[in-house]
Amino acid sequence: MSHPTDIGCQLHNLSNILKRRLEHSKAFSQLDDTVTRNNGWILAFLADHKSQDIFQKDIEKEFSIRRSTATVLLQLMEKNDLVIKEAVDYDARLKKL
Repeated sequence: MSHPTDIGCQLHNLSNILKRRLEHSKAFSQLDDTVTRNNGWILAFLADHKSQDIFQKDIEKEFSIRRSTATVLLQLMEKNDLVIKEAVDYDARLKKL
C-alpha cells in the first residue's frame, strides 16, 4: 500500500490518530459529557496561562478560529459553567476568562 504524499491528507490522518489517542486517554475519560474536545483544549490553555489575563481574542489567536466561532464556543462553555467571564477594571468592554 502506498502512502499519500499530499500534506493535507497526512494532516488529516495525524488529526484522526491524535483524536483517537486523546479519547482513549485516562484524563479524557474522567471528563463529563459536557466537555468537548475543543473545550478541553481551551481549558488546558487557560490552565497553562492562569497567571495571565486571557481574553476571547487570545483564544481566537491561539486556536486560529474566527471571532464568531470563539463567541459561540465560549458562550456554551459559560452556560455549562466551564468558564467565567469577568470584567476588568481598565476597560469596561473587555471580559477576561
